[in-house]
Amino acid sequence: MKKAEKFIRLIIEASGIVGVVILLAMMMMTVVDVILRYFFRRPIIGSLEISITLMVCIVFLGIAWCALNDGHISVDIITGKLSKRGRAFLNSFDNLVTFALALIIAWRSYLEAVSVKKMEVTSPLLGIPRYPFVFVTAFGFLLLFFAALILFIRNVKSVKDTNETD
Repeated sequence: MKKAEKFIRLIIEASGIVGVVILLAMMMMTVVDVILRYFFRRPIIGSLEISITLMVCIVFLGIAWCALNDGHISVDIITGKLSKRGRAFLNSFDNLVTFALALIIAWRSYLEAVSVKKMEVTSPLLGIPRYPFVFVTAFGFLLLFFAALILFIRNVKSVKDTNETD
């Protein structure tokens, strides 16, 4: 199980890095677009359309990485009043729900990507095919599924460890 977890973590880390590289490319394109627009009155045609499609990649390639690194927003109003065991149990439940929903969304996104590919849906201005970005969405949720599985196993072990120490 350790090797499988290490392999999944490697894929999730690589996915997050690709998301960061895409973010940097999008930022540079925006800077160049502003410079071209301001100084030469010649903006990059379709820069907004490109930015919108790249945002899909940034979000869904980084969502699992963010989950594994505890980067998602959490509200401590309730969890702050729970015992260590209670927090571990609540986190396990949260990971179980995320686990199930991520798998369902990944599956439905995959089916949607296949449908969008068959219909040959493209963006209005540049004609960018939409299906690769829907596949990225499905892939991102699949990675989130695996991240939630890893976190669920970690939290179950934490609950088990707190039971043994009590």
